[in-house]
Amino acid sequence: MDQRLRLVRVGLLMAGALFLVDTLFGLIAMLGIGFDTVQDVVLVLCLTMAFPIYLVGLYSLGAATILLWFFFLAQWVDTCFNGVTPSFVNPFDWWYGDTVFVAALIVQLSYIALRRAGFDEYVALLDVLRPKNAEAL
Repeated sequence: MDQRLRLVRVGLLMAGALFLVDTLFGLIAMLGIGFDTVQDVVLVLCLTMAFPIYLVGLYSLGAATILLWFFFLAQWVDTCFNGVTPSFVNPFDWWYGDTVFVAALIVQLSYIALRRAGFDEYVALLDVLRPKNAEAL
């Protein structure tokens, strides 16, 4: 098997693990937030949607990559509006923003590596994780 494909697999699995941890944290944090206002609902969505958006990669890695960056930006905007007075904040002030950024970057770099290596038939997450033929093993 090509070494680049193996590295892409490890990267995508690591990114998936990071998104899963973020989503599990969001599910626990959601218990203390509630759904009283629209701002609370948006905050809960920003805390819990990391892994489901990553799972869009089961259909298309390109779409998942774009949606993960939009998710990072949406989370940043939500963080800016969560204070008593809206203010511009650093998206890397807490570990959740850091892990979403790093995992989205890993997915982006893995997708670029697949395209540059000529693995055009690997367009979905399952295509990358499961070899198409026995010779690839």
